[in-house]
Amino acid sequence: MYYEETIRRIEKIDRLIRIKGTGNAATLAERLGVSRASVYEYLDLMKQRGAPIKYCQSRKTFYYDEEGRFETSFVPNKGVGHPLNDVASLVPFVLMIPALL
Repeated sequence: MYYEETIRRIEKIDRLIRIKGTGNAATLAERLGVSRASVYEYLDLMKQRGAPIKYCQSRKTFYYDEEGRFETSFVPNKGVGHPLNDVASLVPFVLMIPALL
């Protein structure tokens, strides 16, 4: 399924970003088996969802500007008043994915 492949690629990008091992866009594209344009689409999607992704010219890798990770799985509500209960912030992730296909 296309959605599963997209989620798998985003999870791989996230892992590589966290270890600062993405390489440049061309290298990352090769690792994912996609075009450079697709890499930028995935990165833009992640940024739209709040990922603080930057690129380091000297290390030639993408990185997060703050500690964290990108979640693509279901996260249960934590209780009344918890930020995860803010419906406006919970736009379904899968609605964003078709733009990459």
